[in-house]
Amino acid sequence: MKRRKTIEASGRFSRLREHALFYTSRQAGPRQTTKVTSRQDASQGRAVGSVGLAVILAPMMAYCNERIATDDMDILTFSLHHLFCCFDMLYRDALPALDQATGRMLNGHVPAGPLDYQQATWTHLQQVKRILERMEPLCHLLNRAAEGILDDLDRTSQPPESQPFVPHRQPWHYTIIEQEQALTALAGSLVTWQESHRKLTSFSSQFSQPLAAFSPSLIQFDSAFAVMLEIAGAIFGDILLSFRTIPEQDDEVVAALLFDLTQRSDQLLSMFHTVVESLCLLMEAFAVIP
Repeated sequence: MKRRKTIEASGRFSRLREHALFYTSRQAGPRQTTKVTSRQDASQGRAVGSVGLAVILAPMMAYCNERIATDDMDILTFSLHHLFCCFDMLYRDALPALDQATGRMLNGHVPAGPLDYQQATWTHLQQVKRILERMEPLCHLLNRAAEGILDDLDRTSQPPESQPFVPHRQPWHYTIIEQEQALTALAGSLVTWQESHRKLTSFSSQFSQPLAAFSPSLIQFDSAFAVMLEIAGAIFGDILLSFRTIPEQDDEVVAALLFDLTQRSDQLLSMFHTVVESLCLLMEAFAVIP
């Protein structure tokens, strides 16, 4: 099997737009704004999106069933699940919380005093940093698992005439309704991330007043988190959906999708070190020294 290292990813998010519109049209009724409800909504949104992700991954698992090492598939799905949760925590929780904390200072509202603002900002920066640090080993795991799957597909590939196609068996079959619900749930998460990111105050504006010397690094943060969101859309809104329409016995298409997945993972890995290092410097500026 000849491996292709790239796959055309045209119309990013296009296959999710209709589902996203359906998702947003279903959001009716007054929204609660208490912190408890907000946390409950975030947790529920993550859980629903994770279930949808499991359904979306089912065709890939069915295609590779009995052809690859179970460990590699388990590691791949584990990595994707937890990467999804990390993206969700980053764009649904951590970045908005940081924006809210610094917004009080920008608006001149620091009721508890400058030191409390300083401590709160440091805590939220640390939360962002920890999420990125969790994502790095997940990307490494994903890449290793994808490489193992590619090797197994190479090893088990045979001409179609010598290996008759066997229809995918349970438990990987889902009804059309279940698949549509999964797409809607996944679209809802991506829409939430995009809307949340769109509403954020740029790092340049959040920290330009207290930390004018950090201006170049602040611009880098804005760019990095925008690119990460684009990569998340590529992985969960394009690549994984392509596994739903894999032709029978087309290892070439599967290999191309896996290569595209690892390329996106490599993009994330290339950004983590620089962003985390800059976050550490930013945290030092807000550290409360007793």
